[in-house]
Amino acid sequence: MLPLEFVFKRLENEEKEIGDIVIRYSKEDFTNGKKIGIATVLGYEIIAPVRVYNVEFKAEGLMLPYKSTTPIPFSNHAASIYILRNYPFPDDSSKLGAPVRIEWISPIFHPNIAPGRKYGGTGVVCWQALKKWMKTFNLRGLILGLRILVENPNPDDPLKFPPVCLQAAEYFKKVKTS
Repeated sequence: MLPLEFVFKRLENEEKEIGDIVIRYSKEDFTNGKKIGIATVLGYEIIAPVRVYNVEFKAEGLMLPYKSTTPIPFSNHAASIYILRNYPFPDDSSKLGAPVRIEWISPIFHPNIAPGRKYGGTGVVCWQALKKWMKTFNLRGLILGLRILVENPNPDDPLKFPPVCLQAAEYFKKVKTS
């Protein structure tokens, strides 16, 4: 594990690399050990992040308007990235592996990403890269990976909850075959 001041220095350097791929971002430090509850693909988890990034970025995706059955294009997305104390090293104590947790904030119609809590979802992001975390991953790679995930849904491995993810999986299977 790196000394905390080295983690923050690394993150400051990584922040310089994300300016061209985000609309905006903010950060908040949690060096006081404050714990936060977050939904993950493994269930509800209590974490103690050292820093939280709220990022907004563009990616061509879909959203499902309230009380509608037809998804519409949506390209402005938001997520929170929770940096854990062992960043950038894999978390051997967790099946998730990554020293980060991601919570989706904005609305989305996607089989592998649940809409944010404000939009009736859990904000869970099901992304295999988090289980195969390598210490060379960084903020830029995370955000680029999220953009790729938004634009390339995998309907064969949907989240089971909320139901809109299963609905999105069926939609993308139909679109793929037509």
